[in-house]
Amino acid sequence: MFPQIYDCEGFFVARLRKTAAIPALPTPKYKVGNFPFSPLKGRESALVTQAANACGLQWEDTLRLWQRDKEIWLFPTEIETLIGKVRFSRLGIKLAETHNKGYRWQHEAIIALASTNHSHAFELTLAEAEEWYRGRDVYPQTAPTTDDVLVTFQHQPIGLAKRIGSRLKNSYPRDLVRDGKLFTG
Repeated sequence: MFPQIYDCEGFFVARLRKTAAIPALPTPKYKVGNFPFSPLKGRESALVTQAANACGLQWEDTLRLWQRDKEIWLFPTEIETLIGKVRFSRLGIKLAETHNKGYRWQHEAIIALASTNHSHAFELTLAEAEEWYRGRDVYPQTAPTTDDVLVTFQHQPIGLAKRIGSRLKNSYPRDLVRDGKLFTG
């Protein structure tokens, strides 16, 4: 596949044939290191789960809360048997950061875990969604009844917002903000 022809990143495929057996590889000499997270248990875990549910975030029982410094993460329960045996990279979902007044929920977690059936879900129109993705505050025709809102478009979560008067304060990450026409058709 050539990138200049197919408008993609170039790649190739190679076919290999094993012609002889080789001896087993030696045990690696690197250290696995300490897993920098500690599990959230009991009351702490219940508080995070309760706050997440209030924002519309839900997850299955196969995921467990872990903490590193002020970060709250979700990891699959299956990794627990591998801790100390395997190096981990890019595992889990960063759920939130803790602050004095509560939690700052991460955009990726909202997109992945939010339930659009939540009582605080607020559906945006096409024009309002375009404003949202441009990083601007949204002024809906009818303001939501709650102060914290799970913003949706076409019944899909796109972020969290705070109602301030008649506007929704945009919390869309600035590095994702786009200008120009966002939707075709």
